[in-house]
Formats: sequence, C-alpha cells, structure tokens
Amino acid sequence: MRNPGFLCLAWAGVAMALGLTAPPASAAVGLAGAINSVDIDGRKLVVIPTGTELKENVTVTEQTQILTEQGLLLRLADLKPNDTVGIAHEGGIATRIVVHQVPLLGIVGTIDVEGRKVIVTQKGTNRDYTVPIGDQTAIVTAAGKAIALSGLKSGDGVAVTYAGANVTRIAVNPKPTELSGQVKEIGADMRSLVITELGTKNDVRVAVTSATTIVDGQGKTMSLKDLKKGDGVGIAHDASVASKIVVNPAPAR
Repeated sequence: MRNPGFLCLAWAGVAMALGLTAPPASAAVGLAGAINSVDIDGRKLVVIPTGTELKENVTVTEQTQILTEQGLLLRLADLKPNDTVGIAHEGGIATRIVVHQVPLLGIVGTIDVEGRKVIVTQKGTNRDYTVPIGDQTAIVTAAGKAIALSGLKSGDGVAVTYAGANVTRIAVNPKPTELSGQVKEIGADMRSLVITELGTKNDVRVAVTSATTIVDGQGKTMSLKDLKKGDGVGIAHDASVASKIVVNPAPAR
C-alpha cells in the first residue's frame, strides 16, 4: 500500500541528508514512489512515482546504499513490491535508497521448522519469499494469540512485518480446516449437517450459520435445504463451524 505522507517526509529527509534541497545541475536527482517490481539478477527496480501511473527504471549497483528509515542496511534482495522508497540517482543509477518497508502479504507455502524459515507467496505478484524466523519473531493470530512455528500450515494467510532484514512479527489468518465426504444427515433445524468423511468413514457434525456460503461446483449459490443425503461435499470450517460448502449433488434416483 502506498503511503504518500511517508513519501513526502521520507524524501524530504533524504534530500536534506544528501544536500539535495537546492541541487546544482550536476547533482543527484530524487525519485519518490512505490516499488512495482524488483529484478535481483538484473539489479534493477521499477518504481511508480508518487501521484502518477508512470514506471521509472532504476539501476542498483554494488555501490548503492540501501537502508531503512531507521538506518538499517538492506540488500536489493530485501526489497519487495509495494515498499515505498526515496531514491537519489544520477542518470537512472541509484546512489542511495531509503526504504519504508510495508508488510509482506501472502500465503504460506512450506514451513521448515528445523531451519526456522517459511516460504511465503506474495499476494498479487506470486513471488516466493523466504521468511527467516528469529528468536524475537512474534507469530500471532489477528486476536494476538501466540502460535508456534510448527502451528503454521500451508495455505495460511500472513502479514509479515520487517525491521531491516529481520522479521519482527507474523500475523496469521489461519486457513480453515477442510473436510470432504458425503451428507449423511441434515439437521431438522437447518443449522447443521452430519458428514461421513471420506477415507476415515467417521461421522462429523458441522454447524451451518447465516454466514456460511453454499455453492455447487459451478459456483451457483445453494441453500441447506437444497442438499440431500448422499451429496458429496467439500467443507471449509473453523472449529466445526462451516464457512463454505461446495456441493457435488448425488445423481437423482
């Protein structure tokens, strides 16, 4: 998410630090905006300047200084789309980049408990990031409840907060538990159904609320009264309360 207020203040600070408030013709020029893409191998950034939809290409060399607002050093590989930046550059070659790190929003792919790292696929770009888990990294639910690294699972939504290259916080939106089976019974009060789970053959009761979405395989909306015994279902649920039910109707007899 872009933060225009930060950009104005950040670039003003960069300009003062670099002596660019009244630059001579030969001095570095400034660019403030949001990162659109990062090419690590090609050592380039594409930046969308504040208030425009244009795209500016910036080359990052080994001599380019990259740091956070707090002065923590970063590598080019630490930058990600949506980070906002203030850049001093000469002819499109960056000399200094000040970065406001926005949280990495994405989906958990794999979890390496022993290696203390998680692969997160960024929302919108589908780029995979390796997220290191340090001793000071807090992993919590939206309600602030602590979760162990081993408690994460593939498909969980996360917001990862950085301080430089270190991860300080991972806020987790857990992926609902999934259940597949056949309808055995529909509650007379139309507020629950019993599913015979595939594989285990266990009978599981799941609550259905007004917030539960029920659709067929083509995405057409259904209601609980449309279901019948023998229908195949895939259910996403949290603590046995269904959030979504996808129905594969059994053939009519």
